Amino acid sequence: MAADRIARVAAMPLAATGKIDKVRLRADYVDGKIPAEDVVR
Repeated sequence: MAADRIARVAAMPLAATGKIDKVRLRADYVDGKIPAEDVVR
């Protein structure tokens, strides 16, 4: 069974439009700024 990865952030980064900034989230995750943990169901 494959494990899922869960990442917790203190605050969601928002773009100028007020929407979640997914590009910044992905960049922070790749750079290791957002740690993730494996969760097996």
